[in-house]
Amino acid sequence: MSNSVTTALRELVSSNPYKHAQVTHVCTVEELALSVGPELSIQHLEHLANALQEVRATLGSRASVGLCFCIQYTLENVSSRVIRRGHPIMQLLTISFTSWELWSGDFTYPVPGPRGEHARAYNLADLNGSMYTGTYGLHRKQLLDHLIMWTESLIERVRAIESMEPTLKFEVIQ
Repeated sequence: MSNSVTTALRELVSSNPYKHAQVTHVCTVEELALSVGPELSIQHLEHLANALQEVRATLGSRASVGLCFCIQYTLENVSSRVIRRGHPIMQLLTISFTSWELWSGDFTYPVPGPRGEHARAYNLADLNGSMYTGTYGLHRKQLLDHLIMWTESLIERVRAIESMEPTLKFEVIQ
C-alpha cells in the first residue's frame, strides 16, 4: 500500500540492534518490517498514534488488562474495524518492542519480569489487578511511552519521505 511506510520502517529497524531477532521461527524483526510496511498507510499509523494516546490517558481504569489488549480494543473503537493479533498494526507493535531499552527479549511478554520470569510477572500482575503499579507497572508505562514516541517518529519519517517524493503532473493535450 505505502512504499514510504516501508522505507521509514527500514530506516528505523536498520538501527535496531535486535533487527535479526526471531519473531517467529521463520521471520526476523527486519523481515517482518519489510513485509508489513506495504500493508500500512499513514492513516493506519495515525490511528495507532491516537489509540496509544487514548490508552495512556485511560490507563488508570484498566488495572488488570495488558497493553496489547488495551491497544487492540482502542484501535477497534477508533477505526470501527476488527484488529486481531496478526493484523499489520499489531505486528508493527511487535517490531517496536525490540527497540525499547528494557525489552525482555520475549515478544509475548515484552516487559521484563524479575529474574527473567516475564510470563510469571505478567500473570501475577493480572491476578492481583496490579498491571500498572510497582516496578513492573512502571515498566509497562515506560513501554507505552516508548510505543508512543516510536510511532510518532515513524509518522514523522513517513511524512518526510512523502514530502520528498516527486509528484506527477499531467497536462491535458487537446
